[in-house]
Amino acid sequence: MAQWMDRYEKHPIHAQIQSAEQLISASEVFIGEVKDPNAIESLERLRLIINALRLRFKHTDPLLISI
Repeated sequence: MAQWMDRYEKHPIHAQIQSAEQLISASEVFIGEVKDPNAIESLERLRLIINALRLRFKHTDPLLISI
């Protein structure tokens, strides 16, 4: 069963989610300069999507999914 755990934990999606979180965090520095409310709303939406994905993966059983 360790092979399934390893495959799940080493899947590239985890690094992609972390990268997206870092990009969103870096963009928060400029949020005060943004004048377009749609851009601010879109950033917040992205943050919610990334958080939802992270939560889903946290509660996923690696032994029950297909990589």
